[in-house]
Amino acid sequence: MERYITASSNRAYRLLTPSVNTSTSMNANWQEGQANPNSSTNLPSPKAGYGTHITGTGGSANGFDATITNQASLFVYNPTGLSWDPVTSTTGTMSANTGYLLYLRGNRDNLNMLQSSTPSSNTTLRATGALPQGNLSFIGLGSNTAFSLVTNPYASPISWTSLYASGTNNAKFENYATLWDPNVGSRGGFITVDNTGTVAGGSSNITQEIQSGEAFFVQTLASVSSPSLSLLETNKSTNNNLNVFRNGTQTEALKTFLFYNNASGRHPADGVTSLFNNGYAPAVDGNDAKQIDNWDEDVSISRDGKSLSIERRPLVDFNDTIPLTVARLKVQSYEWEFQPSNFNAPDMQAYLVDNYSNTETVISLSGTTVVPFTVTSSSATSDANRFKIVFRASGALPVTFTAVKAYQKNQGIQVEWNTQNEANMDHYEVERSADAVQFTKLGTVTASGNASNNYNWLDAAPANGSNYYRIRSLERSGRAAYSRTLKVDMGKVCISISAYPNPIVGGSFSLQMNNLAKGSYALRITNAMGQEAFRKAIEHRGGFATQTIQLDNRLTNGTYQLELEGNGTRLMLKLIK
Repeated sequence: MERYITASSNRAYRLLTPSVNTSTSMNANWQEGQANPNSSTNLPSPKAGYGTHITGTGGSANGFDATITNQASLFVYNPTGLSWDPVTSTTGTMSANTGYLLYLRGNRDNLNMLQSSTPSSNTTLRATGALPQGNLSFIGLGSNTAFSLVTNPYASPISWTSLYASGTNNAKFENYATLWDPNVGSRGGFITVDNTGTVAGGSSNITQEIQSGEAFFVQTLASVSSPSLSLLETNKSTNNNLNVFRNGTQTEALKTFLFYNNASGRHPADGVTSLFNNGYAPAVDGNDAKQIDNWDEDVSISRDGKSLSIERRPLVDFNDTIPLTVARLKVQSYEWEFQPSNFNAPDMQAYLVDNYSNTETVISLSGTTVVPFTVTSSSATSDANRFKIVFRASGALPVTFTAVKAYQKNQGIQVEWNTQNEANMDHYEVERSADAVQFTKLGTVTASGNASNNYNWLDAAPANGSNYYRIRSLERSGRAAYSRTLKVDMGKVCISISAYPNPIVGGSFSLQMNNLAKGSYALRITNAMGQEAFRKAIEHRGGFATQTIQLDNRLTNGTYQLELEGNGTRLMLKLIK
């Protein structure tokens, strides 16, 4: 189980539970197996951005991260003394039924998190163990108006409204729960919510939805002794409220632009803006801007039956969607361009879903992403609901690209990519473009199917100038996804042509033109006696391009010579049918 916790403007406590019953120590889980031996040495997490420093009496001898004072940062609730007792060691196991009050300084990557009062940093706490399932109960809780600390042990939110109404809970406990909001005060504070969803404290982000990994208090009714609290599978909720772990003050933005390409270049067509802040409502209201239709290309966000040009919503959660509506597209090539800003969710990934091509392309939440597409005479290519943006947990697709790079290697360009989480992957395709708009498949690499994989492919005949590369991953089911696009600038390389497959199988082949000047070319195929068997005129956009040549069964089996001539260039190659 992983729980991402955002940095706050100041350090704050959190009421947490691991949501699993571990067989390994707290140190092995929330500290990523590290414990600083002294106050001047930092042992960072094996995975950057994960784990946190936990301090306490005895320092590293008790599994803690050593500091000069070894002041405790982790506590458990003592219902007898109504106090918070420091955890004496992180060498013991963890329970999903135990709530922990953790002073969260941030991730383990920087020793300054321990030695200074700097603001916290983003981190992910993870724990491995047995996942609680089925109906559960907390037994022997405090009697006669006592407060008891319980947890949400499930791998999903639970609804306090539903929980309070389950079984005899409403006959044993008050109708409210008390949760911890790290955004209140300088270190966080308690906020109460009742079974109707009414929250005490107007500035709080708390709701009746209690998140996975969250601990909370319940109060026993007067004259009730040692009650049990029943948790049922039916108490689970589909409503996430990540604000209890994520700072709700920032505004994140995603600008979506549409460009069209014609003979005179790249031109802006339309665009929309999505703004995310927990001060905004999910429903359409006065904070959203309605769209007036353009006379030509038109892009809008469809929400609640309305078309929006600016939409303001709460901070993005997993499986949130931005439904893009397009209208009046022409038969030509287009590009989506996505410009994110201020996103603060490293475990979240955005994808552009293309319902026509059945592909999903990763949208970076830290830099600009350009995704080309083409509209043809087929009405499906200009369907109003062809595109949408979906936010998912990183790795939600069958494969995660952990690194993609391309660089010049001798007279070619080496393309390399690393992957994790391959599941039912079939193969990868390396695609290249001269303009980042029209891409052509160059090569295919079979998926290895391991937990982590390193792939490479050499483009032995790149074009002069700019070469753009991307990797297309294909699942066995046919679903596809793209890596980000890479650019490599090459010096002068040889002009050449090639054909594949060669020998030709069937009635067509692909002609690859490398570094040819823009213009008109004549393609001519002759047989062994010099007789012309096929001729075709080709318009070339310049640089690198591939065209499919339909032969219409004009060639019988044998050996031929292909000649391409134009713009002062004459190239020949041997062709076999």
